[in-house]
Amino acid sequence: MFEELFEKAKKDGDEVVYIPLSSGISGDYQTAASVREMVGYDRIYVVDSLTCTGGQRLLVEEAVRMRDAGEGGKAIAEEMERLAGKAAIYTVMDTLKYLYRNGRLPAPAIT
Repeated sequence: MFEELFEKAKKDGDEVVYIPLSSGISGDYQTAASVREMVGYDRIYVVDSLTCTGGQRLLVEEAVRMRDAGEGGKAIAEEMERLAGKAAIYTVMDTLKYLYRNGRLPAPAIT
């Protein structure tokens, strides 16, 4: 899918700023960056959000605001890289059972 979209952007002369989930929890950043290199078009910017969901949304909203203000892809990508990782997401759960089960957390040692 990345290849198809990036090739179309190249053909149309469009800019793309792609802000995927953090590279720490998803392979999309690395995949998109690799495909960008394969396509060979320097107006595609892949920014590691270093966050997920809520933090990612804040970055995308700021990118849209900048786009609507007339900023170009390079300036938007640079600002997203500067802002990435500044959001803090806190989660509260009533149990860690499912995090242990799916391997997100190591099971506690019982002594």
